[in-house]
Amino acid sequence: EANAKWTPEDDEELLRVLLAEKAAGNMGDNGFKAASLQAAVDALAKTHTEGGVKDKGAISTHITLVHACTTFKELKDVSGFSYDDEHGCWDMELDVWKAYIKSHKNASPFRNKGLRFYNELDDLFSGMIATGEGAYHP
Repeated sequence: EANAKWTPEDDEELLRVLLAEKAAGNMGDNGFKAASLQAAVDALAKTHTEGGVKDKGAISTHITLVHACTTFKELKDVSGFSYDDEHGCWDMELDVWKAYIKSHKNASPFRNKGLRFYNELDDLFSGMIATGEGAYHP
């Protein structure tokens, strides 16, 4: 796990497998089932080119992309913020950005870069992330 190095190709393969597992119904409310993680391990064992073996622990740790995806999605939903897909950056004044990240510190890495595979990650994690939407407040 400590020696696992993730290449963009590894990320793409992991997403491919996990999206297929989700489509097959192999995802619970709290994440992927053990068989899905094993399918990812098996696929990555055939395709990875760098670093150590990507075992279930390495894959589970790497799936923390869910937090980055949530933060990025929140940014895309902020009224008045405009994302430039072509250049991978936010189109806003620096003072507006600084004011925003004062209360949204997790967003700071995304000032001048996008989130690779955002659309796939959004598809993968949609419905899995609690947003409070539809919550009942008596």
